[in-house]
Amino acid sequence: MYFLDQIKDTIEQIKHKTRNRFDLKRPPVEWVNYFDNPNNVNLSEYWKPGVHTAENISGNGDILEPNRKTKWYGLDSLENFKQTDYKYYTIKWTEDVINYTLNSYGYRGDEPDCDGDYNVLVCGDSHSFGVGLDDYQIWTHRLKQMLNEKYKNVKVINLSVPGASNDFIARVIYCALQTMTPDVVVAQYTYPDRRESVWRTGKLWQLNMSIPEGSDDELEEYHAWFKQVSDDSSAYNIEKNHNMIQSICNLKKVNFFSWHAWHLHRLNRIISEETQQKDLGRDGRHFGPITHKRLASKVYSSIKDHSHFGNKHYVLQKP
Repeated sequence: MYFLDQIKDTIEQIKHKTRNRFDLKRPPVEWVNYFDNPNNVNLSEYWKPGVHTAENISGNGDILEPNRKTKWYGLDSLENFKQTDYKYYTIKWTEDVINYTLNSYGYRGDEPDCDGDYNVLVCGDSHSFGVGLDDYQIWTHRLKQMLNEKYKNVKVINLSVPGASNDFIARVIYCALQTMTPDVVVAQYTYPDRRESVWRTGKLWQLNMSIPEGSDDELEEYHAWFKQVSDDSSAYNIEKNHNMIQSICNLKKVNFFSWHAWHLHRLNRIISEETQQKDLGRDGRHFGPITHKRLASKVYSSIKDHSHFGNKHYVLQKP
């Protein structure tokens, strides 16, 4: 009953605030400005046009500090490394073989400017960020190497972050396309039960299956959000996000490719059957370099076969 009483109190507060703002008084100035001119006023900092820095993203593990280089990140920790037996892995990982190099925005990959001869914008979760892999083993880097055989100066702008939701992926691509026009957009959709939410503190959280660190009030909000998750709400959410990306790519006349984390799971199982080994990263959870290399080949083939057709959407072919 305590939780229900809290909900009732919150609803009463919202009713009181709405009546005061719209029935008795004027809404706050910034809201009035937005109502009068929604195309030119940003109410939320999280929807400002352009690429946002990654360091303000909460709920994805370690802070993604700009211009940082580190040997460990998130689940790929020294502690995990010491507890993992790599005997049956495709790579016998060691302490000194992985670098995480973050650019001036806190992302792994090229600086977010479309100043190459061929520019690819990517956004996804930890699979595309490359947890457990070196900078040169991620599929986005391997894709760049393949495209470099055809173009002089290729840029692969990778805005992926660990723990990202499909809300995050759609919002980041939408905002980025307000200020840049790449040749190709690749969205790597993540697990459908994840969400993005702004809490009462104003903090933007990626709500995934990890319990966040926070105050009791924040944890109550976290609990309340996951009470709403169902297959129906997840289906609504992922389709909404896909349609948003498709619409902005159509408007900008940019080719749009998408694939889901599940495709990577399936590809990894095929490789495990072929090699009779685990193709996993050093963290023991995320997929390994063979899986990423094969994925890069699939993305490259799709881009090569379809990108001259104009602004259309393509799903990668099945493994």
